Amino acid sequence: MGHPLNDKFAPTPLHGAAYAVAIREVGGIGEIAACDSPGRYAQVREKLDALLVFARGQDSPSVLAAYEYGVAKVDADLLGRMEIIENSRKVNAALATLPQPEGI
Repeated sequence: MGHPLNDKFAPTPLHGAAYAVAIREVGGIGEIAACDSPGRYAQVREKLDALLVFARGQDSPSVLAAYEYGVAKVDADLLGRMEIIENSRKVNAALATLPQPEGI
């Protein structure tokens, strides 16, 4: 792959298009946002793996590179979302035990 995932834009329009396809294939932004457990991640990751199998069958290095980028980007999105949700759970648990002022 070799492309940084945190750049503002994909390296080429083909990479951006592959990212869009990867988002669509996992069920859209809503599905990414709902990634809240390792089990759910594994289910979505299967779809990404299938997309890579498809890309490898296209006999085009540029298409494969684009899909590898798109899959890696969606994978990072999924893992990032799962991390946010887990952090939120921890914050809510801590909030339940944190002494808080009353009547301010």
